[in-house]
Amino acid sequence: MDVTKGLGWFWPTITDKASAESAANQGLWAAAWCAGVTALLATLSLAGITVLNGIDASSYVDALLFALIAWRIHHRSRVAAVAGLALYVFERVYAWVNGIPQGSVMVVVLTLMFIHSIRGTYAYHRLTQGPHQAPAAAGGLPKKPAAARPVQPPTRKAA
Repeated sequence: MDVTKGLGWFWPTITDKASAESAANQGLWAAAWCAGVTALLATLSLAGITVLNGIDASSYVDALLFALIAWRIHHRSRVAAVAGLALYVFERVYAWVNGIPQGSVMVVVLTLMFIHSIRGTYAYHRLTQGPHQAPAAAGGLPKKPAAARPVQPPTRKAA
Protein backbone atom coordinates (compact mmCIF):
# COMPACT_ATOMS: atom_id res chain seq x y z
CA MET A 1 0.00 0.00 0.00
CA ASP A 2 1.37 3.39 -1.00
CA VAL A 3 1.16 5.74 1.99
CA THR A 4 2.16 8.83 -0.02
CA LYS A 5 -0.82 8.38 -2.34
CA GLY A 6 -3.23 8.67 0.61
CA LEU A 7 -1.51 11.84 1.81
CA GLY A 8 -1.47 13.45 -1.64
CA TRP A 9 -3.85 16.17 -0.48
CA PHE A 10 -1.40 17.08 2.30
CA TRP A 11 1.53 17.77 -0.03
CA PRO A 12 0.65 17.01 -3.66
CA THR A 13 3.38 16.08 -6.10
CA ILE A 14 3.63 18.54 -8.97
CA THR A 15 5.16 16.95 -12.05
CA ASP A 16 3.24 18.29 -15.02
CA LYS A 17 0.88 21.05 -16.12
CA ALA A 18 -2.23 19.18 -14.93
CA SER A 19 -0.86 18.58 -11.42
CA ALA A 20 0.30 22.23 -11.26
CA GLU A 21 -3.21 23.39 -12.18
CA SER A 22 -4.71 21.06 -9.58
CA ALA A 23 -2.42 22.43 -6.87
CA ALA A 24 -3.12 26.02 -7.92
CA ASN A 25 -6.86 25.35 -7.79
CA GLN A 26 -6.57 24.50 -4.10
CA GLY A 27 -5.86 28.17 -3.42
CA LEU A 28 -8.77 29.15 -5.64
CA TRP A 29 -11.12 27.02 -3.53
CA ALA A 30 -9.60 28.22 -0.26
CA ALA A 31 -10.04 31.86 -1.30
CA ALA A 32 -13.59 31.18 -2.52
CA TRP A 33 -14.37 29.50 0.82
CA CYS A 34 -13.01 32.50 2.74
CA ALA A 35 -14.95 34.93 0.54
CA GLY A 36 -18.21 33.00 0.87
CA VAL A 37 -18.05 32.42 4.62
CA THR A 38 -16.99 36.01 5.28
CA ALA A 39 -19.82 37.38 3.11
CA LEU A 40 -22.32 35.08 4.85
CA LEU A 41 -21.16 36.11 8.33
CA ALA A 42 -21.20 39.80 7.35
CA THR A 43 -24.76 39.41 6.05
CA LEU A 44 -25.83 37.71 9.27
CA SER A 45 -24.18 40.49 11.23
CA LEU A 46 -26.20 43.09 9.30
CA ALA A 47 -29.34 41.12 10.14
CA GLY A 48 -28.46 41.40 13.82
CA ILE A 49 -27.16 37.85 14.28
CA THR A 50 -23.63 37.94 15.69
CA VAL A 51 -21.83 34.68 15.06
CA LEU A 52 -18.27 35.93 15.54
CA ASN A 53 -17.04 39.11 17.16
CA GLY A 54 -15.27 41.40 14.74
CA ILE A 55 -17.47 40.52 11.76
CA ASP A 56 -19.57 43.44 10.56
CA ALA A 57 -20.44 45.23 7.32
CA SER A 58 -16.78 46.16 6.76
CA SER A 59 -16.07 42.45 6.35
CA TYR A 60 -17.54 42.68 2.86
CA VAL A 61 -14.26 44.33 1.84
CA ASP A 62 -12.44 41.25 3.09
CA ALA A 63 -14.84 38.97 1.21
CA LEU A 64 -14.30 41.02 -1.95
CA LEU A 65 -10.52 40.75 -1.59
CA PHE A 66 -10.70 36.97 -1.27
CA ALA A 67 -13.06 36.79 -4.26
CA LEU A 68 -10.61 38.85 -6.31
CA ILE A 69 -7.75 36.60 -5.19
CA ALA A 70 -9.73 33.50 -6.19
CA TRP A 71 -10.48 34.98 -9.61
CA ARG A 72 -6.81 35.83 -10.22
CA ILE A 73 -5.62 32.41 -9.00
CA HIS A 74 -8.02 30.95 -11.57
CA HIS A 75 -5.94 32.82 -14.15
CA ARG A 76 -2.74 31.38 -12.56
CA SER A 77 -1.51 34.63 -11.01
CA ARG A 78 1.51 34.05 -8.80
CA VAL A 79 0.97 37.42 -7.12
CA ALA A 80 -2.60 36.48 -6.21
CA ALA A 81 -1.47 33.13 -4.79
CA VAL A 82 1.08 34.83 -2.54
CA ALA A 83 -1.41 37.56 -1.61
CA GLY A 84 -3.99 34.93 -0.68
CA LEU A 85 -1.63 33.23 1.76
CA ALA A 86 -0.41 36.56 3.16
CA LEU A 87 -3.94 37.89 3.71
CA TYR A 88 -5.14 34.65 5.25
CA VAL A 89 -2.17 34.32 7.63
CA PHE A 90 -2.44 38.01 8.58
CA GLU A 91 -6.11 37.57 9.44
CA ARG A 92 -5.48 34.41 11.46
CA VAL A 93 -2.72 36.13 13.47
CA TYR A 94 -4.96 39.18 13.98
CA ALA A 95 -7.80 36.95 15.19
CA TRP A 96 -5.48 35.02 17.51
CA VAL A 97 -4.05 38.23 19.03
CA ASN A 98 -7.55 39.64 19.58
CA GLY A 99 -8.90 36.43 21.11
CA ILE A 100 -11.34 35.63 18.32
CA PRO A 101 -11.97 31.86 18.31
CA GLN A 102 -11.00 29.89 15.23
CA GLY A 103 -10.94 26.23 14.29
CA SER A 104 -7.32 25.07 14.32
CA VAL A 105 -7.88 22.16 11.90
CA MET A 106 -9.58 24.42 9.38
CA VAL A 107 -6.79 26.99 9.72
CA VAL A 108 -4.17 24.33 8.96
CA VAL A 109 -6.11 22.96 5.98
CA LEU A 110 -6.73 26.38 4.42
CA THR A 111 -3.14 27.47 5.02
CA LEU A 112 -1.89 24.35 3.25
CA MET A 113 -4.29 24.99 0.38
CA PHE A 114 -2.89 28.51 -0.07
CA ILE A 115 0.69 27.15 0.08
CA HIS A 116 -0.17 24.57 -2.59
CA SER A 117 -1.60 27.36 -4.69
CA ILE A 118 1.73 29.18 -4.61
CA ARG A 119 3.56 25.97 -5.50
CA GLY A 120 1.08 25.26 -8.28
CA THR A 121 1.10 28.69 -9.90
CA TYR A 122 4.89 28.90 -9.90
CA ALA A 123 5.19 25.36 -11.27
CA TYR A 124 2.52 26.11 -13.90
CA HIS A 125 4.50 29.05 -15.23
CA ARG A 126 7.76 27.10 -15.11
CA LEU A 127 6.23 24.14 -16.96
CA THR A 128 4.42 26.17 -19.63
CA GLN A 129 7.43 28.28 -20.57
CA GLY A 130 9.80 26.40 -22.81
CA PRO A 131 13.43 27.39 -23.37
CA HIS A 132 12.47 28.99 -26.70
CA GLN A 133 10.37 31.59 -24.85
CA ALA A 134 13.03 32.60 -22.33
CA PRO A 135 14.25 35.81 -24.10
CA ALA A 136 10.71 37.11 -24.60
CA ALA A 137 9.86 36.30 -20.98
CA ALA A 138 12.91 38.29 -19.87
CA GLY A 139 11.38 41.38 -21.40
CA GLY A 140 13.31 41.71 -24.63
CA LEU A 141 12.96 40.46 -28.15
CA PRO A 142 15.30 37.72 -29.32
CA LYS A 143 18.34 39.15 -31.07
CA LYS A 144 19.33 38.10 -34.53
CA PRO A 145 22.52 36.13 -34.86
CA ALA A 146 25.55 38.24 -35.78
CA ALA A 147 25.84 36.67 -39.26
CA ALA A 148 22.26 37.66 -40.13
CA ARG A 149 22.76 41.34 -39.38
CA PRO A 150 23.60 43.52 -42.36
CA VAL A 151 27.02 45.07 -42.12
CA GLN A 152 27.04 48.78 -42.79
CA PRO A 153 30.23 50.40 -43.91
CA PRO A 154 31.52 53.28 -41.81
CA THR A 155 30.57 56.70 -43.10
CA ARG A 156 33.16 59.39 -43.72
CA LYS A 157 32.60 63.00 -43.00
CA ALA A 158 33.50 65.43 -45.74
CA ALA A 159 36.44 67.59 -44.79
